[in-house]
Amino acid sequence: MPPVSHAPSPQRITLAALVSLLVVMLISWSAPESVAYGWGTPVVVGAGGLIWNRLASVRQLARSLDTAMALLILAPAIAARQQATLLAEWQLSVYPAHQMLEGVLAYCAQATADTAPLLAAGTVGYLVLGGRAASPGLGVLLAAAAASAGCSGALFAAREAAASGEYTQVATLVRGVPWTGFLVIPGAMLGVAFQGGRSRWSVGRALWLVLAGAAGVYTGNTPLAQLLETVVVPSTDVLVPEGPIGPTTTLAAVTGEPAVIDRVFRERGHYYQAVPVWPCVDGDRGWAHTLRRSATLALPASATVGQLDAAADRFMVWTTHRLALVGRTEPAPKGPVAALLAWPTAALLLDRPPQDATALRVGAEGIHLIGRARPAGRGCALVPDDDATVDAVWHAVRALTAPAGPCEGIALVPAVHRPAVRASRDALLTLGCPAHATTPGAR
Repeated sequence: MPPVSHAPSPQRITLAALVSLLVVMLISWSAPESVAYGWGTPVVVGAGGLIWNRLASVRQLARSLDTAMALLILAPAIAARQQATLLAEWQLSVYPAHQMLEGVLAYCAQATADTAPLLAAGTVGYLVLGGRAASPGLGVLLAAAAASAGCSGALFAAREAAASGEYTQVATLVRGVPWTGFLVIPGAMLGVAFQGGRSRWSVGRALWLVLAGAAGVYTGNTPLAQLLETVVVPSTDVLVPEGPIGPTTTLAAVTGEPAVIDRVFRERGHYYQAVPVWPCVDGDRGWAHTLRRSATLALPASATVGQLDAAADRFMVWTTHRLALVGRTEPAPKGPVAALLAWPTAALLLDRPPQDATALRVGAEGIHLIGRARPAGRGCALVPDDDATVDAVWHAVRALTAPAGPCEGIALVPAVHRPAVRASRDALLTLGCPAHATTPGAR
């Protein structure tokens, strides 16, 4: 009868720890986020190897040592995965609501990527310790490392697609991500098949393999579902404008009634002032990217510009200078990030535009440039026609602020100033803010 367990020799244990240390040293250069837990991996490999060597002579335990060791090897990666997920949850809690799609993809990819180098270091050490005799555990570790790397690669690609406005590609890339960790199951099965009849099986060994497999699924999988639980989606029953999928602003939507806006903003702790103020807002990020207090607004597609203006006035009274108009997508997209794409928002900035902003008129006939030439800046000022609808404004803003669009940000010109801007774009030289000049080198 073949031996019930392969006991690694002291020389093999030393070699396994040194090889793991070498991999960790490579991690410190290529993936510095993983170093804190990476230095523990050679210790886990060496200590686990000594335990394996000492207990191999105990018949009741010997048959379970290789699969139990696989679970121990996963410990640093599990800890790194959990810490990265908790850190991502905290970071997303203070992340700009209008950039939540890219934030979720980036932090989720990083949380998954942090575990892949640790799994690689542990897998190499485990391979040196056990060789082919430990192939069931090796199958778990290899599959977990492959799943983690594949997961993070798909998520990083999805983030790049989101940054370039390819939102359909985003939905496609992440569709299978939540299931990637389950590659550990066929990995364990292949490991068992590869080992063949070289070792006896016991209930304990099978149990340890199941536990290692479950830990491998957790480690190799993405925390996407866990992170999405912290995100608020502005779903609404209002018949908002309908259009292509796109990123949403993750705040609960308010309707346009002034009393509703007052109540919700009071509950949220927004600062109240007696009259609406159209201020100048500046920051190190540039006018379009300066952080503002935001809120989402759900208005019917058929609502008039007058209704939009009334809501915008209440927003400014409550010092809320980023108004995200909610739309919807039909049919709703599928997949784990569908909620972040099914309610696309169009952002209107409720503060003064730069003096070099492009003045645009929007109405039933589309978008028209005010003035003969487009200024050099990428800020825009929107002047809706009196008969324009919320649907026309929503579609215009989404088209203008798309990644390939001409506007980095769009200011909604208040109704009282619209006649002057319609008459001449030069009115913005008086109404606009010089500190916000977006022409390169003008800041």
